[in-house]
Amino acid sequence: MGRPRRPPAEQELTYHVTVRCNDRKFLLADPRLAGLYRAILARYKAKHGFALYAYAIMANHVHLVLRTRHLARAMHDINGYAAMACNRMLQRTGHFWEARYHAVPIRDGDDRHTLATIAYVHANPKTAGIVFRLDDWRRSDFRFYVGLDDANALTTLHPAFLALGRSPRARTRRYRAWAERHREKSASSGPDARRWGTLLFPRIVPVRAPSRAQRRQRRFPWAAWPHDGCSQELVPARFVESWRLSLQP
Repeated sequence: MGRPRRPPAEQELTYHVTVRCNDRKFLLADPRLAGLYRAILARYKAKHGFALYAYAIMANHVHLVLRTRHLARAMHDINGYAAMACNRMLQRTGHFWEARYHAVPIRDGDDRHTLATIAYVHANPKTAGIVFRLDDWRRSDFRFYVGLDDANALTTLHPAFLALGRSPRARTRRYRAWAERHREKSASSGPDARRWGTLLFPRIVPVRAPSRAQRRQRRFPWAAWPHDGCSQELVPARFVESWRLSLQP
């Protein structure tokens, strides 16, 4: 049986989008791939005109909080081009993503749910045990939210964040305290939240206790790659050069 067709999304909404690498492999562990993915986001943000409120690029999945009228079109372009470019850089074939994407709409005006979702995205590296401070994870826009990075061409600060205080310092202080103590289950507490699996799945597959640190995400296999201008090194630079974009956020 084929997968169900997604309903057309003609209303402009804010979504929490998650997309995972195939077999949950750590295909995005290389920092160069994270830079390439940011450049792809910038390209298709300009094409589709969506607002990107938050992102976090993990080793085997990506979180996005964006507002758009045409989610399916935007994610089709982002996932398709990212799969092609990353597969070429890794010299692999086959599916790069596990599925198309998982999207949870956030109701307009629900500022608490919106901020909880953004904080969940930013706290993901700490929740996984990869870093002890959210400032240390440079593959998200948390540093932009708390004022450590001045320029960010990708991210638009959400109005719910801007309402946290009258001054940037007050907003930063309140949001940092909230994000640092954020817990994972808070982001899925909205009325439209869905789960990745079904209620039957945990009964079939034994649930593994989460480890404090995902050590495989720390040991990257890229040290053995040659750095003499090989094709793997040139792929992201050529993609980005053709768009006249920067690999930096």
